[in-house]
Amino acid sequence: MEVTQVLLSAQSVDSTVRKHAEDTLKQFQEQNLPGFLLSLSGELANEEKPVESRKLAGLILKNALDAKEQHRKYELVQRWFSLDVAVKSQIKACLLQTLSSTASDARSTASQVIAKVAGIELPQKQWPELIGSLLSNIHQVPPHVKQATLETLGYLCEEVVPDVVDQDQVNKILTAVVQGMNANEGNIEVRLSATRALYNALGFAQANFSNDMERDYIMRVVCEATLSPEVKIRQAAFECLVSIGSLYYEKLAPYIQDIFNITSKAVRGDEEPVALQAIEFWSTICDEETDILEEYGGDSTADSDVLCHYFIKQALPALVPMLLETLLKQEEDQDQDEGAWNLAMAGGTCLGLVARTVGDDIVPLVMPFIEENIMKADWRQREAATYAFGSIIEGPSPDKLTPIVNVALNFMLTALTKDVSSHVKDTTAWTLGRIFEFLHGSAVDTPIITPASCHQIITVLLQSMTDAPNVAEKACGALNWLAQGYEDVGTTSPLTPYFQEIVKSLLNVTHREDAGESRLRTAAYETLNEVVRCSSDETAHLVLELVQVIMTELHNTLEAQRLSSDEREKQNELQGLLCGCLQVIIQKLGASEPTKYAFSQYTDQIMSLFLRVLDCRNATVHEEAMLAIGALAYAIGPNFAKYMPDFYKYLEMGLQNFEEYQVCAVTVGVVVDICRALEDKVLPYCDGIMTQLLKDLSSNLLHRSVKPPIFSCFGDIALAIGENFEKYLMYAMPMLQSAAECCRVICSYIRDDVVMKTAIGVLGDLADTLGSNAGSLIQQSLSSKDFLNECLSSDDHLIKESAEWARENLTMEVTQVLLSAQSVDSTVRKHAEDNLKQFQEQNLSGFLLSLSGELANEEKPVESRKLAGLILKNALDAKEQHRKYELVQRWFSLDVAVKSQIKACLLQTLSSTASDARSTASQVIAKVAGIELPQKQWPELIGSLLSNIHQVPSHVKQATLETLGYLCEEVVPDVVDQDHVNKILTAVVQGMNANEGNIEVRLSATRALYNALGFAQANFSNDMERDYIMRVVCEATLSPEVKIRQAAFECLVSIGSIYYEKLAPYIQDIFNITSKAVREDEEPVALQAIEFWSSICDEETDILDEYGGDLTADSDVLCYYFIKQALPALVPMLLETLLKQEEDQDQDEGAWNLAMAGGTCLGLVARTVGDDIVPLVMPFIEENIMKADWRQREAATYAFGSIIEGPSPDKLTPIVNVALNFMLTALTKDVSSHVKDTTAWTLGRIFEFLHGSAVDTPIITPANCQPIITVLLQSMTDAPNVAEKACGALYWLAQGYEDVGTTSPLTPYFQEIVKSLLNVTHREDAGESRLRTAAYETLNEVVRCSSDETAHLVLELVQVIMTELHNTLEAQRLSSDEREKQNELQGLLCGCLQVIIQKLGASEPTKYAFSQYTDQIMNLFLRVFAFRNATAQEEAMLAIGALAYATGPNFAKYMPDFYKYLEMGLQNFEEYQVCAVTVGVVGDICRALEDKVLPYCDGIMTQLLKDLSSNQLHRSVKPPIFSCFGDIALAIGENFEKYLMYAMPMLQSAAELSARTSGADDEMTEYTNLLRNGILEAYSGIFQGFKNSPKTQLLIPFAPHILQFLDSIYMEKDMDDIVMKTAIGVLGDLADTLGSNAGSLIQQSLSSKDFLNECLSSDDHLIKESAEWASNHMGWFHPSELGRISFASLGFIGIIESSGIGVRHVTLLQKGSVKENSRKLLGVNGLFDYDYAVPNPKHGKKGGTKTPPLS
Repeated sequence: MEVTQVLLSAQSVDSTVRKHAEDTLKQFQEQNLPGFLLSLSGELANEEKPVESRKLAGLILKNALDAKEQHRKYELVQRWFSLDVAVKSQIKACLLQTLSSTASDARSTASQVIAKVAGIELPQKQWPELIGSLLSNIHQVPPHVKQATLETLGYLCEEVVPDVVDQDQVNKILTAVVQGMNANEGNIEVRLSATRALYNALGFAQANFSNDMERDYIMRVVCEATLSPEVKIRQAAFECLVSIGSLYYEKLAPYIQDIFNITSKAVRGDEEPVALQAIEFWSTICDEETDILEEYGGDSTADSDVLCHYFIKQALPALVPMLLETLLKQEEDQDQDEGAWNLAMAGGTCLGLVARTVGDDIVPLVMPFIEENIMKADWRQREAATYAFGSIIEGPSPDKLTPIVNVALNFMLTALTKDVSSHVKDTTAWTLGRIFEFLHGSAVDTPIITPASCHQIITVLLQSMTDAPNVAEKACGALNWLAQGYEDVGTTSPLTPYFQEIVKSLLNVTHREDAGESRLRTAAYETLNEVVRCSSDETAHLVLELVQVIMTELHNTLEAQRLSSDEREKQNELQGLLCGCLQVIIQKLGASEPTKYAFSQYTDQIMSLFLRVLDCRNATVHEEAMLAIGALAYAIGPNFAKYMPDFYKYLEMGLQNFEEYQVCAVTVGVVVDICRALEDKVLPYCDGIMTQLLKDLSSNLLHRSVKPPIFSCFGDIALAIGENFEKYLMYAMPMLQSAAECCRVICSYIRDDVVMKTAIGVLGDLADTLGSNAGSLIQQSLSSKDFLNECLSSDDHLIKESAEWARENLTMEVTQVLLSAQSVDSTVRKHAEDNLKQFQEQNLSGFLLSLSGELANEEKPVESRKLAGLILKNALDAKEQHRKYELVQRWFSLDVAVKSQIKACLLQTLSSTASDARSTASQVIAKVAGIELPQKQWPELIGSLLSNIHQVPSHVKQATLETLGYLCEEVVPDVVDQDHVNKILTAVVQGMNANEGNIEVRLSATRALYNALGFAQANFSNDMERDYIMRVVCEATLSPEVKIRQAAFECLVSIGSIYYEKLAPYIQDIFNITSKAVREDEEPVALQAIEFWSSICDEETDILDEYGGDLTADSDVLCYYFIKQALPALVPMLLETLLKQEEDQDQDEGAWNLAMAGGTCLGLVARTVGDDIVPLVMPFIEENIMKADWRQREAATYAFGSIIEGPSPDKLTPIVNVALNFMLTALTKDVSSHVKDTTAWTLGRIFEFLHGSAVDTPIITPANCQPIITVLLQSMTDAPNVAEKACGALYWLAQGYEDVGTTSPLTPYFQEIVKSLLNVTHREDAGESRLRTAAYETLNEVVRCSSDETAHLVLELVQVIMTELHNTLEAQRLSSDEREKQNELQGLLCGCLQVIIQKLGASEPTKYAFSQYTDQIMNLFLRVFAFRNATAQEEAMLAIGALAYATGPNFAKYMPDFYKYLEMGLQNFEEYQVCAVTVGVVGDICRALEDKVLPYCDGIMTQLLKDLSSNQLHRSVKPPIFSCFGDIALAIGENFEKYLMYAMPMLQSAAELSARTSGADDEMTEYTNLLRNGILEAYSGIFQGFKNSPKTQLLIPFAPHILQFLDSIYMEKDMDDIVMKTAIGVLGDLADTLGSNAGSLIQQSLSSKDFLNECLSSDDHLIKESAEWASNHMGWFHPSELGRISFASLGFIGIIESSGIGVRHVTLLQKGSVKENSRKLLGVNGLFDYDYAVPNPKHGKKGGTKTPPLS
């Protein structure tokens, strides 16, 4: 066949042509593979063919050699091997020929394909002539051939490991590369490619560097390259030198002088990037020599295996001056920029390394420079001299430096206070710190600080603490080292006379307004701690005085209210510093009896402060406070017992803090401190402590590092309470035994001295304690070993084989069972599934080993392997959280050897030829990693995967990248250490590089980067790394491959979202790239390019919404206003996309194309910039709105609709007033359905955002209301997509009249509107475009917002809807598709009846008229339940709740028939939304029936308690269950007594849980508030139910816990307004119900009074009213008498509160009633996404009626 035309057709824009061509190519490949590959290679090599066909031919050829999936890659490799040798030879000849092509795309593709073929063949000793063929190109005249060949050789050096290429070939490659670098090579690109290739090839050059002549040649060429005219070549050459210095240090002696000359010249005269590499060479040499000298010391001689050449020492006379020169090249702002790195800093760092390397020898070389420059007028010279001195302090001996320091000290002290340059003072203070660190202290023989100089030093340092923050911070550091030097001076310290002044100055520093800069505040407190720690006994009274100061500081932080997040963060930091300071003071004062006694007066206050700090819920603060409490316990001993009642709950919370495991670890240590302090007085708390410690050990959530100290803590507890530990033996000893077994399996061969000592001690303890009973037991100890596991790990292969044979006999032949489990015969399949289940239950380890072995076995059928992998994956993970937790625990319980074998099989499978096996293995590896990596298990995984990146088979590389991508999805970033993150990112980014020859590898790498971006925080904070990543991503957006370009833009989108604040340097380039893609690239790529700007809009909108006008240049969160800057170019680009519609987009509900993406982005831009967008869009609208082409009219209308949300009504209203009549005409008369569809949508947007009581200037008047309704009703007869949008517009129109009063402008049209909507629901095509659903939703809204004038018409509607529902119930013998439609319709009709019931039940006249229908309606609802459909049942249940409210006590007659459905709903764990709604209906029924519900309460309460105890029920259902307890108690009053013993412990447990979960992420905080509100509503209902009953005394025992719960809520400071309102109501309920018994209880509450005062001053009138009511009944305040109101869920009819569980609280107020009337009904005007239980997100252009926000 003629392949050229087919290849061109395969790139056609015509999908039919393209599909035909692709099928033709596929058929060609399948029928004649050799011919296919030959045709492709021939096409690629043929210079007369179009470049497009050649390029595609090369890409297809590359894909025929490599694949993303490991099994597919293996298949392709095997397929290549199966080809005739002559065919392969011809293909390879074509590839080599293509390297000389004039077409760059062809050459580039050929290079990649050659590398892929080489990767297949070279390890098999095939294609031996390849390197020779490539090398022959080196001598070709055309430079591009030579450059391309060198680049190809570079690919080879990256693709293969050195031992794949024999030494002769290595020699030839190196020769070619080095010759390419030669100065005689005239082409710059050739030289640059060669230099870079050498850098990659140096690892191959071990033998060459052992050969003097070859080494000389390489070194000469590298050195010559460092003198190239081209900066990039020079830089690359110096990078080679740095690598050589590290790899071949021992070979450098002959070249070191030349290298010095070269580096010296570069440092002094070259561009900074080159000079930095030149300095880096000498830093590398310092590192090498320091390592040798530290390891071997004086033993390194000429005869040593490792020889130190002392290059630094030899170069010293010239090297030091060169480095000193660099110190004069400072930058102005380097002291303020913490990440600064320049020539001066590099030189100083290298100078310090030189000093460490040569010691005293450096001093005479540096001192002249210092003396020459230290007095100069130029600050740069003075700073350089000081920097030089500070840099060499570490290295030379004290004897060498002390005399110099003695001379220099006064000078430096003067400079520190009087030098006019902040740079000089900064460096001087740093140098003083270095002097005090290395030349001051008891280890130094000759003191540099005398009594005479001490005073001056301290005076200067304290004065410098008032200087700029960077100077003050260095001064603090110097004082820190000064104080530490006096740590061991004895009873008298030279600092004693200045102690008070020092402390005062340091405290002043902490109060500076700029103390947050340059770490100044932290440095000041750290120095204060060191001064206190190293102080003598003489200053104990001053330390005692400091206690009060620090306590006051800490108290002030705790009093701060209403802080911003930034202020809160600073407050937490300060609290941590203050707690740390108190810890040091406590340790100091607690070290001796006199000071301990004096200090005891403060312990109560200190402990009170610490407890308040623990309420702040910040990990760092908690940790510091806990450490301080531990010190306090140690200091005061048994007296600490008095604090335990209040402290215990925080101790328990700390032990439960799995997430912030350092807090948990510190708390375990505090338990130890307390046990040692209290001894047997700790006994009352041991039950709780031991229970939590045992839970900690059982948890897989807790970091493993915490578990060893927990075991140790068992010993401390036992030591404290003695024989009372007996009760814990049955729990602790199995834990210890299990851990010992685990320890023996994991590390039986590891034993350090500490363990040996402890172990022999334990043996002695055993003998000492057990006495005569010990002997026989010790004799028997050897027989207790786990025999089988020991045999499996034996080094004796016979024992191991026997053990493996035994294990195999315990397992079953799984292959046939797995195949049978996929049989079409249900009997065979069921039997196999039962066998697998039985195998798993009886021998889990054997089961999992069999599955992993099956998956890894290449000889097994692919079907059984695939299923084995899927079952293995499902054995590790589950959708339900409780099941997932069980599976994780089960995995942890497996023997380590078993898990290791499973993991080995999984890694082995990555190289399989079966794609399904490889793919499944990748996923299972990620699942195991997700379990183990957070526990610091499988640490070698990432390294093992990264080693695969260098494998020759491309499929291994590609599959590994895919696995790394899965891994990044599965774990959170902080699980992977930064070093591993760096390596993963390096592998991924290198895989994306254009030099990577394999397209699938590049694609996988790009997709992996997308998943890995969340791990790259540190890398994006590094300018160089960020620049590199951004460059590679941007280059990938220009890849020839569509999928790579698309994936690269997806990365850009993610970067825009995650690293918005880092984008400024790249935004212009990104705009250029995205603009080109939007205008020219294929749609998948263009869509992502638009999505980038949408994500930027989201980021900027979020910032502006949150911070608004508070944004300044100093803000922590900056808005760069990228959208505003790009507006003049961005908007025209987006407007162009609107003209690229698709013909069928209106009919396709899931449609998404360039026009829709552009319009969505335009809308986001409008939200971001507001009014500024209007003048940019209006010319486009005016130009296109009247055009003959429907695309232009539709685009103009779409543009207008897109910008409605964002600009102000004042800006838009005049335009809308002009446009409205035009749009109404277009909606009925335009010939294009597309235009009408978009016009109706735009009208809906106008009515949504520019119509209603909130808009000042109405756009709908009596004059235009009738035409609008007429047009909309007429449009409902149009095509389904148009009619659906017309319904949506009418929906918003009706909602805009919700608050108009008793008369609505829609009243005259109500009947016509209802009739039209019902007609729409009966259309044959109503199932299309969501039309029927939209019509019913709009009908509901029209009814809901109607006035009383239309009540009689609503009543007439009841019969109509009932008839409709009845008809659905009568339908028989429906198909599955018809049944699904029927269920949907039943749900819609039930929802409609619910709205009607609510409307008619809202007033007595209509309620009475409606009552004639209630029996029929209830009968219909009960029939709906028989259909067992979750959606219909949910809607019916909600409607029944509304009916119960409407009919009140009369609902009792329906309960006998309805109860079974109520019970079924409460048991429906799987469809938990149904369960949640049913719980709400229980509340409705309780309010309706009151005590008539009593006969059903046993069953209801039993099921509710079961629901709460179940780990299978979704957590979102549990808060309303607690609330339901209150509804039941309120209904049945004192009859609730029988349930108290079950309900109250449940409520207490949940209250404790809510305290533990507080302070987590936003989602958990929201859930915690829901849980709290549910608990509080329960308490409120119970109190009100028992009020005025003789049984109120039953509630008194529970009151303290309830008050503690209220205290904890208040102190957490994270409750929302709903919780606050309910909580203060509960306080009032408690006082009101318990009467005189409440007073003393409330007086004991820590915060009730503060809480009440805060609520009384609230801006929320509902909270304030609740508080006033509560205060009236508590007697603390005496405001005017208020009417009795419902306070647990105070509100007004129509107020809707989100509960986050798929239901809404509709709070109803009954004045004068004691009953709480909180209704739990689905928001009648809302659509809900039942997966997430929130209103559906705003629909896009074609999404239909948008759900209004609930208000």
